[in-house]
Amino acid sequence: MVVIESILSFIIAISILVTIHEFGHFIVAKAVGVKVLRFSIGFGQPLWRKRFSPEGTEFQVALLPLGGYVKMYGEQVDAVPEEARQYSFAHKSLPARVAVVSAGPLFNFMFAIVAYWCVFVAGVVGMKPIIGEVLPGSAAAEAGMTPQDQIVAVSENEVVTWEQVFTLIVDEMLDAHQIQFTLQSEEGERRTVELQVGEQIKLDSMDKLITTLGFAPYMPPIEPRLGTILPDGAAEQAGLMTNDLILSVNGVTIHSWSEWVELIRQSPEQPMTLVVLRGQQQMQLLVTPRLTMEEGEAVGKIGAGVQLPKSLNADLLVKTQFSPVIAVAKSLEKTWEMTSLTIRLMLKMVMGEVSVKNLSGPVSIAQYAGYSAADGILSFMSFLAIVSISLGVLNLLPVPILDGGHLLYYGIEFVTGRPISPRMQAIGFQIGITLLLFVTLLAFYNDIMRLFK
Repeated sequence: MVVIESILSFIIAISILVTIHEFGHFIVAKAVGVKVLRFSIGFGQPLWRKRFSPEGTEFQVALLPLGGYVKMYGEQVDAVPEEARQYSFAHKSLPARVAVVSAGPLFNFMFAIVAYWCVFVAGVVGMKPIIGEVLPGSAAAEAGMTPQDQIVAVSENEVVTWEQVFTLIVDEMLDAHQIQFTLQSEEGERRTVELQVGEQIKLDSMDKLITTLGFAPYMPPIEPRLGTILPDGAAEQAGLMTNDLILSVNGVTIHSWSEWVELIRQSPEQPMTLVVLRGQQQMQLLVTPRLTMEEGEAVGKIGAGVQLPKSLNADLLVKTQFSPVIAVAKSLEKTWEMTSLTIRLMLKMVMGEVSVKNLSGPVSIAQYAGYSAADGILSFMSFLAIVSISLGVLNLLPVPILDGGHLLYYGIEFVTGRPISPRMQAIGFQIGITLLLFVTLLAFYNDIMRLFK
């Protein structure tokens, strides 16, 4: 069920973003007088096709929802008769062609601004950046961070949520070898510390960045009560059910969820006798955690999640909300921040300063789409905004076959006064296809490795 939800969320997300991107090309092409032959969402065999007038554009939805395209009349100069050149893309002025090609990525950025505006107006809820565990001997410990400190600023930028802290840490680590944190103790006293980021700490794994630096978010003790039970997991086979409260394991009393999880992880393929409270009745069950490899380590898992009390995080949550007018400025600022960060990450990746392990393919994107959709419409919109920005930046790369490659050709045409020859365009197309295929395969490889981990 979780896999199906992730796949559906992925298809919805990609379809929305591709439609926005291709609509940009479509609407500007129509505005400059180019005849659009086809507007396609997806590639391959058409699932639905409709032309609303004999001379109009053919709209279709195709089988593979991994992209789309707008097919324009006269993309090849030699194939257009004299009397039809006014409708031909290739015969339009250089500024007109630049506008059509640029419109796709531009609409992706515009969509991100609108999505962030909606999120900021509705109000986004996040976790307060209160530090939990600080690992002895880590960069955080050496900097003087202590449990229960609240991070109120990163490099003089005020923060109120962990999401803001994470973004600023990544941004700072791209250029600096130290990060300045302003911390507030439980008593309300503020101090500034410098966390040294040595060469040994690299941006190899974004999802483990904070723990790599040596500190983790604070989480209050949670009772060992089961939430989601995954189908065909060890928990389901043992007869465990949602709302079951774990009282003891092999005769040892369990006090918290973290204690229960640690026992499970340490006991792969080892039968465990549980005493659980179901309603008002205590019962005994036998569960055998399944062996799972996690970063080279054998751990046990049973396929069950925690049930969080509704009031648990009341003191740990903060809601950020702005008026419609202020939200315009905040959404523009957020879009620029994420665009700049995306570009810098890509550049550092090309330079070898950021690991290519951070590349994500369709599998990872589908997982995040499922997580965000399950978390609510605002979370899903934030996810769409980030992916839309990434799509816009990716398409502006100066790689033949992408929009940025076409803009590169137009730049050369502007300088030389004549368009790139069809032969050179064909060679560039082959190079672009090869590069794109390589990056796609690398992203798929990263996805597969994450699944095995």
